Amino acid sequence: MIKLINEINDISYNTFDCGEEHLNEYLKKYAKKNSDNNISKTYLLIEDEIVIGYVSLAAASLDFNELPKDYEKLPKYPIPCLRIARLAIDKNYQGKHYGKELLAFALNQALIASLKIGIKFVVVDAKEDAKEFYEKYGFKALSGDKNKYILPTELILKAILR
Repeated sequence: MIKLINEINDISYNTFDCGEEHLNEYLKKYAKKNSDNNISKTYLLIEDEIVIGYVSLAAASLDFNELPKDYEKLPKYPIPCLRIARLAIDKNYQGKHYGKELLAFALNQALIASLKIGIKFVVVDAKEDAKEFYEKYGFKALSGDKNKYILPTELILKAILR
């Protein structure tokens, strides 16, 4: 079950450990506050009262100059995006497709939002060990920033309609 962090009162995420201290700290100290303040929204993947993982989503934009030549027909101003700000899985559950489940959830949220407001891409700043994960699902690195990956929302829609 995936639930917004603000909707959960009876589950502790203090034992969550994905192996990356800054991601653990974000969940424990900042995720709920940022969600309350509408800075980002964090969703928890929960099974049997245990937090398996989480994903934080936020609004973003890309400068036109960051985009590949394929998108040269877009307007020459910032392009709206949904940012996967953080995605983490507890060490005890890594390698069991929970990351894929949270990514699918995030992409679904992007698609829903793109039908109501302008969102051209999903963007993520991928750490070195996560690049292959995002590439597997169609994300492409931007030439100016090898850690920034994008996925056009129309590709998400095509994948769903297959």
